[in-house]
Amino acid sequence: MVLANNTACRFDSVVQVVPITALPDRPLRPYEAHIDAESSGLTKPSRAVANQIRTGAKRRISKRIGHLSPAELDGVDRAVAIQLGLRIRR
Repeated sequence: MVLANNTACRFDSVVQVVPITALPDRPLRPYEAHIDAESSGLTKPSRAVANQIRTGAKRRISKRIGHLSPAELDGVDRAVAIQLGLRIRR
């Protein structure tokens, strides 16, 4: 999933992404967030893995394959904050 903000997406040729992978049969780790298959449009339950944040060229992003619910976005925010040692203010 693309993690970069709208301003960065507008001006930069690269974006930060959090990889999404199939949900193995084990509990989520603190730096992971659950992604539901039905609500996201993905083919199977998955997890966003914030310990593998990457930077990639925008030109390599070809199409949208799903979307996250507000609760799932909150989970990714939490996972990224834990991975990077950030405090989330609400």
